[in-house]
Amino acid sequence: MKQASLLSALVLTMSFAGIATAQEPPPPGYAPPPPGYAPPPPAAYGPSFGNAGQIAISDDLRAGLIYSTLSEGDASVTDLQLQPAIDYFVIPNLSIGGQLSIRYNTQDDGAGGNLNTTLVGVLPRIGYNIPLGSTVSIWPRLAFGYVHVSADTGVSGAASVSGYTVALEVFAPIIFHPAPHFFIGGGPLLSTDLVSKVEDTDVAKTTNIGVVSTLGGYFGGM
Repeated sequence: MKQASLLSALVLTMSFAGIATAQEPPPPGYAPPPPGYAPPPPAAYGPSFGNAGQIAISDDLRAGLIYSTLSEGDASVTDLQLQPAIDYFVIPNLSIGGQLSIRYNTQDDGAGGNLNTTLVGVLPRIGYNIPLGSTVSIWPRLAFGYVHVSADTGVSGAASVSGYTVALEVFAPIIFHPAPHFFIGGGPLLSTDLVSKVEDTDVAKTTNIGVVSTLGGYFGGM
């Protein structure tokens, strides 16, 4: 009986305390929320892609394998390319960064001859992220850089050649954000050689148009 009385007294005390708190005047400057207001979900408070101070690390993926048949034998071309990059958003949605281009190409003519080509380049770039929704954006980027090229036939004692290109590249991928701090996407790419030399001799310039995929992650920002 004594325990029941104590419990009743505790419940009454808590009830009176709640009523007293509810009747206290609001602090100065307080404004009640408008009718129908609902707080945003917790995810809305997290950092979004393109915030100032963010660092994005990505790779533009290019890979191809071509196999063809000739009347005198079989020929194949293997082309692999990696494009690791890092970008920093100096202000909201405006990024500056750089990309390392590593490419290996081998061609086998099916008659015992082959040509191996290696390309290594550095491409500084600038970009601007354009949000299209809560999980989609387009991130066009303009890059300008230097690419060193070397080629050999793979035959012992045969001379190798080297050269370089100065390239301009425009890439406009559509970026999807399926999870926080991660993105994947792809889009059109246009690259063209402004200068192309082999052993200090001008050679034909190349222009490429295609579709490239990209994936990466980001962190930091405010």
